[in-house]
Amino acid sequence: MKRYSGIRLAIFPLLVCVIGWLFLLSLDAVAVFERLANTSTDKEKTLTMHFSLDDTINIFKELSHASYESAFQQETLRQLRRLHDSYGAVFSLYCYYSDGSSFDLSQMDERYADEFFRNSSWLRFSFHAYSPNDDENSSAEQEVKMYELTMGELRRITGGALDTYARFHRFRGSQNVINILSRHSDYPLEGLYTADDLRESYGLSLAEQVLVRKCGRCLIRGVIYQRTDLRIERGNSSSLDVLFLTNRGVRGD
Repeated sequence: MKRYSGIRLAIFPLLVCVIGWLFLLSLDAVAVFERLANTSTDKEKTLTMHFSLDDTINIFKELSHASYESAFQQETLRQLRRLHDSYGAVFSLYCYYSDGSSFDLSQMDERYADEFFRNSSWLRFSFHAYSPNDDENSSAEQEVKMYELTMGELRRITGGALDTYARFHRFRGSQNVINILSRHSDYPLEGLYTADDLRESYGLSLAEQVLVRKCGRCLIRGVIYQRTDLRIERGNSSSLDVLFLTNRGVRGD
């Protein structure tokens, strides 16, 4: 599936200046990252933003138990659509397979699949981790299987509204696993968002991490690594309204 325009980072020139924000919209501590990047096309400069929500699972848990006519009656999704309708913002939701307790994606049906797919120009889904309780000592084979399981369920639930970028839980993931996923026949991984601080990301060497922090975006062994910036652990949707209203003309990416 062609990567949607909102986060088609592969065609962007080298980022010159990047500012990010992160806020939470739902009770399950879903993390949202925003990227404000100053890019240039010919002689014109365009401001773009990237937004993503980590730890996504309770959205699906609520949808599986509710009788909404539309998925966008769910509060977090309703707020995201409002921001899209108001400002043209686009979003990526990075998902757990399981909440680590009583719910996993296999319990969510396909009742909203067509609706998710119709909105896939601005809303897409990808892998974050198997669960909040992931074992750091999982083998490469286990990690690949967890990725495949999660992406397969997301494809079923969302009608194929999948993102080719991801942010792995705690920025963990070996280069061996990432190499395998980048060549995956069904769910090829195009890019990863790295840490907003000095934490190691995805087994990159020290020199590679310094390069990503300095440049903002780097292609390393066939995978695009995009720096995540400032994280805000608590907030609400009004944070984005303020951001857009003070940056008129910014295109949501």
